[in-house]
Amino acid sequence: METDTDNSQPNESTPQKNNSRGLSFRKLAVFVTATLVLIGVALFLLDRFFIPYLEDGNSLVSRAWKEDTWKIAQMSYQRWNSPNGCSILQSNGIPVPENKTRSRRILVAGDSFGAAFGLVNVNEVWWRALQRELIRRGYNDVEIIGISSGHLGSTAGQIEQIERWAPKYHPDAVLFGYVVDDSEELDGGNYIVPHLTRYDPDATERVIRRVARSVVPNIAEVYISRQDRQENSKLSGPDHGYDYDQRELELLKGKNIERYQKTLDRMSSLFKQWNLPCYVITLPCVAGFYPEFDLTRNSAEYVEHVHDYYKQRYDSIAPYFARANLPFINLIEPYIAMLKSEPQMKGANSVAVLCATPADGHPSNLVTHFYANEVADFLEKKNPSLLGKRSNVVKKFPLKINDWMPPNTNLFRISDGNYVFLMPAQPAGQLFMPVRQPHVQLNFEMPTELKTLRLRGPGLKQSTVWLTSEDPEDGYDRRILHKLDTKKGNDVSWTLPAGGWSEHVNTVKISAIVKGPDNRIIITF
Repeated sequence: METDTDNSQPNESTPQKNNSRGLSFRKLAVFVTATLVLIGVALFLLDRFFIPYLEDGNSLVSRAWKEDTWKIAQMSYQRWNSPNGCSILQSNGIPVPENKTRSRRILVAGDSFGAAFGLVNVNEVWWRALQRELIRRGYNDVEIIGISSGHLGSTAGQIEQIERWAPKYHPDAVLFGYVVDDSEELDGGNYIVPHLTRYDPDATERVIRRVARSVVPNIAEVYISRQDRQENSKLSGPDHGYDYDQRELELLKGKNIERYQKTLDRMSSLFKQWNLPCYVITLPCVAGFYPEFDLTRNSAEYVEHVHDYYKQRYDSIAPYFARANLPFINLIEPYIAMLKSEPQMKGANSVAVLCATPADGHPSNLVTHFYANEVADFLEKKNPSLLGKRSNVVKKFPLKINDWMPPNTNLFRISDGNYVFLMPAQPAGQLFMPVRQPHVQLNFEMPTELKTLRLRGPGLKQSTVWLTSEDPEDGYDRRILHKLDTKKGNDVSWTLPAGGWSEHVNTVKISAIVKGPDNRIIITF
């Protein structure tokens, strides 16, 4: 008898396939998660370390320099006092009485180039650099003062301010610092050549930018800056106004240049009426106003670009000054010669040495020192009587701080070599770059010798100090930071190395931790 036997085995293939699929999904999830983590870590390292490293080497501009440049720009104007709306540039550290303090007085007129816009040290603006240079040459009987019509100051605006204030301040001569957009003119309260209405991202893009800046702020800033420049270049034209570079050329055309000729004729007539010497000095700097996009350009190539850029603009405007019988001192050729011979222009990423900051196209101390030298040479040759009597050249100068940043540091002189200042309570209200620590900066009127430095204050807990010095041969500060040891305590001192850079200290940067309501610090040299 046959028995039916069920020889079938359990079907295990289905659960095996399910397990295999589950395992594959888990592996994929782990892989995706690990990849995202690695990408996140890479972005974090790129954003927090690598980009700041490139920024410190002047290879690019990111958030730190962008924010500090904006901060410095605001502080640059806050440093000036304007009693009764006066446009003569004067501050708590640089008072300018109406009556002369020396036998000769030269008034320098300008826009933001004259107002020390973007400069942490006011003594690096070109008319203060000229004062320093004349003192170095033994001209101690002439004072240089400045007048500015503001950030967007035109020649027409400068003349209005000079008409109002020059008679009260009795200059013996006037120098105009000519910047290539000074020829802008108004018609019915509006610029004949309009400024660009800049790119405005839509609501979605603004949200994306806000998120990106909060997550990867440095990467976001680099990308957004480049995108904005591209979009602004597309917009530049008669419909939306002109971007900076293109606008400079449009100012030399049509109705605007015709109106500017009338301004120059008026300017010439005014100085003939006053019987005052007047000289117009060109102020070449970087090509355009966006140095951050040129930082890595080949130096020799960039210098040629600067030459062509300014030559085109100066050659076009010079005939209009000639028709008005105004002396037009064109510095472009000696400027290019200086750039070609300057050691700092030989290295990588050298464009930054020409700028107030890597994100600001206003002239650096190297450039303003060049202006000062050229103008001093010119005055010595063409009108030496303006410089007064020459005396013995002084090699060492008395210690005097005449400028400080931020302006609300409110520095006050107690006695010779002793000053008291306030450390701003919030780090956001202090300078940050290039040391990447919140700090204040104190600036000497003339480079001075320091042997010791002492800080004390009731709330002082920790201090770090950096100093820069002026090269006695070159005559300007190369921005080389000499860092002193960080010290803790409410009364700390440093002894500086004898000789060398400590004999010509130009600026002092101080980063300090202060606790409690009393944020006063006394500094003794």
